Amino acid sequence: MALTALQLIRSSLRLIGEAGESETLSAEDADNCLATLNEMMEHWNSVPFMTFQTRIDILSWATPFNNPKTIGAGATFNVLRPLRLERACTGTVGGVENELFIIDSRSSYDRIRLKGVTTTNIWAIYYDPGVPLGSLYLIGTPAATTPISLATPSPLQTFATLSTLINLPEGYQEAMKYNLALKLGPDFGGANQIPESVTQTAPLLVQALQGQNKTRISGPIMANPPASAGP
Repeated sequence: MALTALQLIRSSLRLIGEAGESETLSAEDADNCLATLNEMMEHWNSVPFMTFQTRIDILSWATPFNNPKTIGAGATFNVLRPLRLERACTGTVGGVENELFIIDSRSSYDRIRLKGVTTTNIWAIYYDPGVPLGSLYLIGTPAATTPISLATPSPLQTFATLSTLINLPEGYQEAMKYNLALKLGPDFGGANQIPESVTQTAPLLVQALQGQNKTRISGPIMANPPASAGP
């Protein structure tokens, strides 16, 4: 059954003995709890396998070739700013689509010695998740405008109001309830008042979600190609 954000918050507070059925939650406490819930959901976006869906954006990498190109609201690529890249990013050159290596750090990108060599073959991509705009770097030199298929995690739902309904797959609601209880405990009864059943169950529910979501991603991220690798 779908709950509103407020119903979830009250369920979390009941787990730590802070909201009985007949008790009224003050407007200030409710708003603070909503902010904590949204903080938790935003944090989960950065935790491996906590997101459940992959977003695909087809970007037109226009010539003249240059690195980097910005991505985000109002950027060169005016789409949702990615948190990170996932496996299955591809580039299409001469009608042939090839999977791109995902370079996972700036130091790995800097170690690639052949990135300045002129070639029409694109074979790797690096993403720097800057704020407010991210930056994308291609390895290779497209001779013409090139379609890049960018696979990124879709951010989890956040809640604009206390009446917003939870719209997430099976397993999230329970994990949210127990983990929100952990986060709210210090603000209400104190961390020492959180029942052991909550502290033990909360991480197990997160692990279950991660296992469930991992099956949706086909294989590991391709990262850290050798420094001397080339097209």
